[in-house]
Amino acid sequence: MYSEYQVQEERLSSPRWLRLTSHSALLDASSQRESGIPLACVWQPLAELPETDSQVPLIISKKGPVRCSRCFAYANPFFIINDRQMTCNLCNQALQTPAEFFSERELHKELTSGTCDFKAPDDYCTKPAPLNVFLLCIDVSAGALAVGLPQSVLTSLKVCAAHIPHPERSRVAIMTYADTFSVYRPVLPLYEVVSRDTDEPFLCDPMETLTFALDTQMDVLVGCCDALIERLNAASKPSNELISPGALITAAKEALGLNGGRVLLFASGLGTLGLLSLKQRDETKLYNTDRERELFVPQHDALYELGRDCSGLGITVDYYGCAVQAYLDVASVYPLVSITGGDLHLFSRYAGQDAEKLHFALVRTLTRQQAFQVQMRVRVSSGLTVDSYIGHYHRKGATDMEVSILDADKSFAICLKHEERLKEGASYYIQAAMLYTNIQGERLIRVFNTVLRASSQVCKSHLASLYSLTDVQTLHNVLFKQSIMKLLDESVKTIRDQWHSAVMACLLYYRQTAGSGARAGQMVFPEGMGILPLLTIATMKQAAFSLSRVGPDLRMACVAKLKGLSVTGSFLLCYPRVYSLHDLELQEQQPGSVGADGLLHLPNLVPAAGTKLLKAGVYLVDNGQALYLIIGPEVAESFLNQCFGVAQFEDLAVLSTVPELESELNQRLLAIIEEVRRRSPGLYQPLIFLPDSSPTALQQVRPLLVEDATPSELSYADYLMSLNRALLSKLENS
Repeated sequence: MYSEYQVQEERLSSPRWLRLTSHSALLDASSQRESGIPLACVWQPLAELPETDSQVPLIISKKGPVRCSRCFAYANPFFIINDRQMTCNLCNQALQTPAEFFSERELHKELTSGTCDFKAPDDYCTKPAPLNVFLLCIDVSAGALAVGLPQSVLTSLKVCAAHIPHPERSRVAIMTYADTFSVYRPVLPLYEVVSRDTDEPFLCDPMETLTFALDTQMDVLVGCCDALIERLNAASKPSNELISPGALITAAKEALGLNGGRVLLFASGLGTLGLLSLKQRDETKLYNTDRERELFVPQHDALYELGRDCSGLGITVDYYGCAVQAYLDVASVYPLVSITGGDLHLFSRYAGQDAEKLHFALVRTLTRQQAFQVQMRVRVSSGLTVDSYIGHYHRKGATDMEVSILDADKSFAICLKHEERLKEGASYYIQAAMLYTNIQGERLIRVFNTVLRASSQVCKSHLASLYSLTDVQTLHNVLFKQSIMKLLDESVKTIRDQWHSAVMACLLYYRQTAGSGARAGQMVFPEGMGILPLLTIATMKQAAFSLSRVGPDLRMACVAKLKGLSVTGSFLLCYPRVYSLHDLELQEQQPGSVGADGLLHLPNLVPAAGTKLLKAGVYLVDNGQALYLIIGPEVAESFLNQCFGVAQFEDLAVLSTVPELESELNQRLLAIIEEVRRRSPGLYQPLIFLPDSSPTALQQVRPLLVEDATPSELSYADYLMSLNRALLSKLENS
């Protein structure tokens, strides 16, 4: 399902930015609903583009962008432009054509490019451009020190602070906490300011006196990190108690003030002290019951209000749950993260070996592209309307989304609905606009455009085109995001049943209307949608939807990840790519070598099923979050020697990664690993070494093999059989 491709925009926005569930829409809402294809798109406004793609043009005009006087859509390639008059493609309003549009059309990129940036007029700039501030709140309790958590965070900060973009506009501040919290002034020797009031938490010093300027104080930051690590290593009686996340974010909110910033909160246990303190409430008897959703509700409604306050001040919250204790109550932190547009990382049973994963997660947060003071709105043609947005944001008014700090990894599902019956064969347009401040302090408007065509379900060829024009990966992304939104109102089992029913409805509608020529008992899939059942059963094995005994922390962390995940990221997470490595020399394309197109050839893919993995095999598994190197116990000793420099399987126990050797096979393997990393979106993926015979390895491998049965889930083959039986039963009864 993965291919390397290039995008040169002509009128339409790149699919890396904006992807539709289908480029065809049925004429009315009831037909659309019966088809099983929701009318929706997935929007990733800051998606990272390869250098070979069309880059976003910047348009600077003293008058600002040309807009429709009725619907306020921005001029775009689908405006109908004549000598004196032009027509808005969204609302059909007649407008006067600016002279420069007619005489110099080819110079106006907004009329040829699907995506463009406009320099915002002065009246769009209501606040000063913020600095790029990172406040790290680091747990230094006894539990965190026992696993080296604060030392790992500070070490990673030292390494990657020099790579934070635009150091002249970037700042870093450090807070440590346990039963009290401390901040550190940007001076040497280490100068600590301690605060003991946790019921009305505040910082005595303004944030500008506590931040390290990365362009002038990098050496001081590194020195303070070293001094703090040394102090933590010598700590004799650390506290076992922790201040609540609500108290810490309240203090951070007051300190960051109107500039805003990104708060990175690292926690090893439940915050039981201070304002908005949390209680232990992990009741296992509620798992997989109708009352389980009680565990997904924050302990304090005030946490929602705190999240909204942070959003209004331009503050985003990231949570790194490094669970030394069994329970963190992620559900109570979730509103702070989701409303402000942050990330939620959970490391269950955190130990020293998780430091690498934590490091790369932190590197990604500190170095990826970001936008500040973000406001977003989606406009659509008359006849359609926006039904809902799904993602991490704060709703502003009836039509807008607001995000304090938006990053390159976040996406939003935009769900549409019919306002009236559509016209056969007519085009309907979608325009998404984002007002934002970039890291250089420039206020910009980024505009995206795409189109779909209305067609009737009466003609079989039209209905077949609906399915053939369906992007099944985008459909899958929208379906699970819609399901996630029901988690606080319905049981997991009910949500799963509704999803299975939606897949069944899609197959049944197609069979009854366009697949009537199929043999009795034959299962017929719409063209291009054969993998929908596979993605469905694979997604049901994710912690957000699983019927196994999944704790509320893990379930809510999975919800947070899926809710903002891109189309490519969600596909990889739910159905990992499994590359065959043990037969590299036998594969025709010679994996690890560079082809005529300049791209590195990757190995053959095999199904993500345990029955397809050989005991004498070696496999690289990519789920978009990490790379797993699975090594079978019967792999050839010659392969072990050439690739890993060991004589026998048992010797792999001393390795944690692939060593760099002089052999050709080793060099090809290393090149393949780096190419897979390059092609995967977002996070730099650590390599996890899994010799297949160890219990730890087996425990990590099983969740990756999503075609296999689990104690609570069917295998893919069994699910297909059950789906076919249910489909035939409905056909007989219809």
